[in-house]
Amino acid sequence: TEFGWATQNNSPGFEFGNQVTDAQQAEYIVGAMRQTADQYPWVGAMFLWNLNFGPIKAQQGLPAHEQASFSILDGGYRPRPAYWAIQQYIGELRAAGR
Repeated sequence: TEFGWATQNNSPGFEFGNQVTDAQQAEYIVGAMRQTADQYPWVGAMFLWNLNFGPIKAQQGLPAHEQASFSILDGGYRPRPAYWAIQQYIGELRAAGR
């Protein structure tokens, strides 16, 4: 299954995302990846929801849609903090031979 964290949005039912900053989203995503790697080493893949619904929803005129709030790219295809945090964590794993 997939995992991810919503940030600010205007979709009913997803108001919880309004309490999560972009920096917290990055921290939570990498924290989940780190905890899984440390405590469940048999897990071979994790599926992050989502990469690019930020720009997709922005093009549709819905930049604050709940699907966009999970994205690690913003409405202009620019990486959000979670993108960079994931990249750094993957580098750490590779350096450790994992």
